[in-house]
Amino acid sequence: MVMTLISGGKYKAQQMLEARWWISDYSCRNAPGDLKELTEDEVIQVVDQHYYGGWKQFGRDIESGFITE
Repeated sequence: MVMTLISGGKYKAQQMLEARWWISDYSCRNAPGDLKELTEDEVIQVVDQHYYGGWKQFGRDIESGFITE
């Protein structure tokens, strides 16, 4: 599992927020419990398993301003 976050608190927080939004929109998600209750590791795991290209690609797409389903 890739666990590299964007460096810096502001960007890390934004990346986590974007990931949580993406998970909430992802209709086939396999996320445990309430989305607000997910730890950062659980958020990363869900994105890594279900986002095309995994967590690493998700981070790249956020940086470029593009999110796909």
